[in-house]
Amino acid sequence: MSDDVPSEGNPSQNDRKSPHRRSNRKPPRAREPASSLAPWKFPKNTIEDSLAVAKALDEKFAGNPTKAEELVKAVGFNKSNDWRFLDLLRSAALYGITSGSGATATVHLEKLGEDIVSPGSSEQRQVSLLAAFRNVPDFAAVETFYKGKKIPEDEFFENCRRACKNVEI
Repeated sequence: MSDDVPSEGNPSQNDRKSPHRRSNRKPPRAREPASSLAPWKFPKNTIEDSLAVAKALDEKFAGNPTKAEELVKAVGFNKSNDWRFLDLLRSAALYGITSGSGATATVHLEKLGEDIVSPGSSEQRQVSLLAAFRNVPDFAAVETFYKGKKIPEDEFFENCRRACKNVEI
């Protein structure tokens, strides 16, 4: 037998599968850095939930600016980089109750937050809560669209999204 013809039990090198085969998989896409993503347009937490930050600042730190690392325990979380804590800080800042959001930020209680957690009257608290709600542009647009009428149930609320084309709900 010649060396050019492979025997039955000994396949030629051309017939062997290469250990460096190309796969049909696409290369993984590079993730966009967080800084290039669009910022939040509205709070992920309710005003009531966000008030936990303002109350903690008022009750535990006498309303003084506080580092997030110190505030985290007062709000009920363990680490300042916990995504739930960061969402809560961001929500409170979007409502205008506090300023400063992030794991290393210094969080300040704003006048609006002070008026909500330590109001001079019940009317002042109501006015401040409405102002916090209206600080979120999308929420203010929905309120303007309904002009004081009762906001409908979720299934009908979709109509607002179509009518308020600039509001992403």
